Amino acid sequence: MLKSPHSRIFFQQSRSHAPFRAVRLSGFWDRFRIVPPDLLPSNQKAVEITRTNRSAGRYLNLSYNSKSPYIIFDRPGEKSNWWKNLKTKGKTHVKNMFVHGVGLQKNSEDILENGQSVFFEVLRAIRENDFSSLSPYTLGGSKTFQFHRQEINRLNSLQKTAFDITEADLMGKNGHIVTYPYFEGELGSFINEISYVHLDANGEATYGENGEPVIYCLYKLIFGAVYKFEMLDNQISKYGWNQKNIYPMKEYKFKFPRNVIVELDICQQVQVPRSIPTKLKSNRLLYDFHVFSF
Repeated sequence: MLKSPHSRIFFQQSRSHAPFRAVRLSGFWDRFRIVPPDLLPSNQKAVEITRTNRSAGRYLNLSYNSKSPYIIFDRPGEKSNWWKNLKTKGKTHVKNMFVHGVGLQKNSEDILENGQSVFFEVLRAIRENDFSSLSPYTLGGSKTFQFHRQEINRLNSLQKTAFDITEADLMGKNGHIVTYPYFEGELGSFINEISYVHLDANGEATYGENGEPVIYCLYKLIFGAVYKFEMLDNQISKYGWNQKNIYPMKEYKFKFPRNVIVELDICQQVQVPRSIPTKLKSNRLLYDFHVFSF
C-alpha cells in the first residue's frame, strides 16, 4: 500500500488484474508532487462550495484495489481493527437492503447515467454561473442556487478553469466514486448517504394537498476527475516511470495536479409517507450539490 495521508491521495492496489484506467491513475498519484489543500498557492486555493462543514481534505482518503474499476471513498486502512471493518461492512449491507427496499436498485443504470450527465451540467453551470438549465429539475427551483452563485462570484478565473472537465479526465470508470466495501451490481455501492427529508436545501417545506409536508428520499452520488488528466499522464511518459515528485508543465497553469469532486444530492418523493414498504415516485430531482477542487 502507498500511503501518505497528510499529503496525498493514496492507493491500495493489486495492479496485475486492475482495469487499465485505474492503473494509470494509481501510477499518476505515485509520481506527481502532491500537497494538502491548505498549502496550495494563494491564487490556486482549494474551492469548497458546500452548505456543510465538509472540506476538500476529506477526499485525501481515496483508494483503489483490483476488485473494483472504481475509486473508493473512505476505505479503512490496513491498520484498522477488525471491529471497525465489521461495522463498516454491516452498515453497507443495511444500506444495500434499504436501496432495494425503496425500489432504487431496479433503476440503477438510469440513475448512474443521469447522474453523470448532471455532474457535467453542474460543472458547466459553475464555469458560466448559469443555472437556468438545472433549475426546472431542482427541488426549490432557482432559489436553491442563490448560495452557489454567491460562492462562484468569489472565485478567480484560474479556480474556475479547473471545472473545464471532459470524459477523459474522469477518475476510474465513469468518474464514479464508490463506498467501501464495493459490491458489483449494487447501486448501494454508489450511494454515499441515504435518508429521508421534508425540507429542501433552503430549509423550506413543500406541502401536499392534505396539508402535510412532502417527504423525500435523499441520496448522494459522488463523482471525481483530474483536470487535464491526459496532459499530466503524457508528461509521466516523457519523464519516465521511475521519476518521483514531478511538477506539472507550465502549460498546465496549476502548480500541482488539480482534483475536482462533485457530490450530487438527488431526491425522490415518497409515494405514501409512513407506509411499509416505502415506495418512491419515479421523478428524480436535484436537491443540492457540493463541489471541492484542490
